[in-house]
Amino acid sequence: MKFVFQGTVIAVAEISGIENVRSSGVERPRQAAVRTAQEAGNPLHDSVIGSVDYSFRNPVTYERAAGDRVLCACGCGTEISSRRAFVAGHDQKAIHERIKAEWGNTPGFVDWFDDTYGPLPVAESGDSDKRMSVAAGTGVQEAGAAREAPAGA
Repeated sequence: MKFVFQGTVIAVAEISGIENVRSSGVERPRQAAVRTAQEAGNPLHDSVIGSVDYSFRNPVTYERAAGDRVLCACGCGTEISSRRAFVAGHDQKAIHERIKAEWGNTPGFVDWFDDTYGPLPVAESGDSDKRMSVAAGTGVQEAGAAREAPAGA
């Protein structure tokens, strides 16, 4: 994990695990990375500290150690070397395999989703700025305004 400030890597940490953290007013525990700061002399620290990095909007990114073998997240076994999790197109393949296994087909998933969370609001024709997303357990969100999930969902 590296920390970037104004385009320059200023700190590096190694993640050694994940722990549950309870917050007041939150029912479910959240998860946090257990990390150790890497100091001068550590190969990862020495290879990135002070380097320029404008490639991400998020100032915290996760680096793979040199030589790590990373496989496509779809489960196909293909080794990947980029910062991606999937070989091109395999994300959709993985999603649709899981939809088919659980709901039979995409319309089956849509029916389940609508029964569980309520149908998504329909964006007006040509209005590409209305983006809809779902936050697990919080219902449907449209353009930043949350809508509660139906009772019993």
